[in-house]
Amino acid sequence: MISSKFTDFYRIDRKVNKNTKSSIKRHLIGLIIPHAGYYYTFEILQEIINSLKNNIFSPKKIIIFGISHNIWLKNPSSTLSEYYETIDKTKIEIDQDFIKKLDIDYVSNEVFENEHSIEVILPILNFVYSDFKIIPILFNSNFSDKLIDKIIELHDKDTLIICSTDLSHFKSSEEAEKQDKKTIDKIFNFEYNKIKEEDLCNKNGMITFLKIMEEFISYIDISLLKYQHSGQITKNNSRVVGYAGFIVYLVNIPTDIKLFISNFVKDILTKAVEKNDKKFIKPILSKKVTKFLEERNFGVFITIYEKNLLRGCIGTFDDTGDLLRKIHNNTLSAAFNDSRFDKITSLDGINKIEISLLTPLKKINNIETEYNHLEHGIYVTNGIQNATFLPKVASENNWTKKETLEHLFNKGNIKINDKVTYYIYKSVSFS
Repeated sequence: MISSKFTDFYRIDRKVNKNTKSSIKRHLIGLIIPHAGYYYTFEILQEIINSLKNNIFSPKKIIIFGISHNIWLKNPSSTLSEYYETIDKTKIEIDQDFIKKLDIDYVSNEVFENEHSIEVILPILNFVYSDFKIIPILFNSNFSDKLIDKIIELHDKDTLIICSTDLSHFKSSEEAEKQDKKTIDKIFNFEYNKIKEEDLCNKNGMITFLKIMEEFISYIDISLLKYQHSGQITKNNSRVVGYAGFIVYLVNIPTDIKLFISNFVKDILTKAVEKNDKKFIKPILSKKVTKFLEERNFGVFITIYEKNLLRGCIGTFDDTGDLLRKIHNNTLSAAFNDSRFDKITSLDGINKIEISLLTPLKKINNIETEYNHLEHGIYVTNGIQNATFLPKVASENNWTKKETLEHLFNKGNIKINDKVTYYIYKSVSFS
């Protein structure tokens, strides 16, 4: 059994929001978590914990990529121990059945007992989850493509993968912020071949993490929860360490699922227009479709085009409830209740129906730095009026960010000097 020696990492749960209730069901597959002391990283960890507690996804296997700070390791290595005992004497089971299937070296318990990069993660997981096993892996000088391929092969819907790393070390705050921004961009763009030792301490753990996430690149949403550096805590900006927390969700849709939903929408519209039949009848579902609907929740927008011109667009940001019923209701609303257009009475000329499935709204504080008008959908409200543009709108119209916001305010009849709240989201659109 591996026993923790790091008392200063204990009791992260003292200040987190314990009243957060699980409400969102999204397929979480990855996290990037800093491993410095909680004194330095508490605000990031609080964002991570509250994001996890607000999601009813509960992994059964958690793979953690740590860095061996004290002992040089030629290859990625794990342990033969059955349990990891945290500082509060909680025993977390190590999944030896999983580890034995990996192409990996083994090291003594002492290596793990003297290494904080994995230990610091465990109280966080233990606070949020129950009934899980861990697969701890330490990196140093190399990564292994065989290990990456095996993890991808063994990965399933109950698996969460974590990379434990801090960012730049011992630079001035100004230098750290510049370098860390470049590193964060490399992570967002999966540019693992450009990651250098000076960018972050767990270089090979990060390369392994990004290569595995790249396998799902068409299906994921990677978000930066928070960035900070130690100078913001100690007030000494001459020599700081950078930290960042990321969360990765599956969000895209397999081709056959898209085809099923597209045909479902066309059938709804055809029956409603030609037969005045607007009843919701749940179709016969395959196991794959049923599994998809059970595992994922989205907001929905339906956009109808007639001779390539907009004919109706209505939707909901509500990411709870029956997805098929939301698609049904918003298809009818787009056809018959969009106040900008007459009701559709004929399918002649209707040449495209686009379905957009939306990630949950995320409130932002800084429209300049947090909103990318070519990537995000945007929702704005002054408490009375509101308006939204789907992510594609700005690029389709070749608008700048400023023009996008001006058109958005005009759409919602919102005055430019009104006090407003902004939300961003992403979407997967298909027809």
